Amino acid sequence: MNIISTRSPSVLQRIPHDTYVLHGSDRPLEVVEPQTPTIVHEDPLSNQHAIYASMTVEVPIFRAVMRHDLAAPAPGINWHLNTRDACWDVRGSGLRFTTGYIHVLPREHFEMLDLGITCLCRVPVRTERIHKVDPSILTRLKGVRLSPELIEGLNRYLQGDETLQWKKIDGTDLISADGRFRISGHWGRKSGYYEMVDNKTGIRERSPCARSSRTEWLRSSPNRQSLREGA
Repeated sequence: MNIISTRSPSVLQRIPHDTYVLHGSDRPLEVVEPQTPTIVHEDPLSNQHAIYASMTVEVPIFRAVMRHDLAAPAPGINWHLNTRDACWDVRGSGLRFTTGYIHVLPREHFEMLDLGITCLCRVPVRTERIHKVDPSILTRLKGVRLSPELIEGLNRYLQGDETLQWKKIDGTDLISADGRFRISGHWGRKSGYYEMVDNKTGIRERSPCARSSRTEWLRSSPNRQSLREGA
């Protein structure tokens, strides 16, 4: 599976939208299948059992990096294009921020609604390629206005206050409290690497390091945003 780490929205904006549409998800998928959204949108059109995609960059990013907070009773989200101010107004509740994935899908399978802002497909579609995005990409999106609640949640994420709780197993290994992630260290005499395994998706990520504090690695690793996944 070809996964490209993407920090800049301009990379996604250069994808030819006359040929492809973009689908946001919390996991990388070789084949995207219709499903009912877990986050309720105020527009009933956005809550059908289908694959949702868009010819825009903004909407797939919203769907990729915002997830249902399991501790919240009634998550919801709403975004709309404010034509007067030429910006996206986004508000929501019961959400958290997480690493997400933008899937590039052939446009030919989709029905265009709202001038391509919303695209629907009711059959499985094979992914052309995948872009991994971090919630910090929202800070580089022009023309997006988040509600105060979402700004507060994004700032908490960027400051590292939403990391998972970990417990030690098998001597040196760590496992997240929800059982999804496992971290193990592998060293030679002077150096080695930490490996993080996502038990939900099967993805493995390695980071070289000296034989130093695991806590320091969790704090400084470029992959540490993945550790904030919880659902």
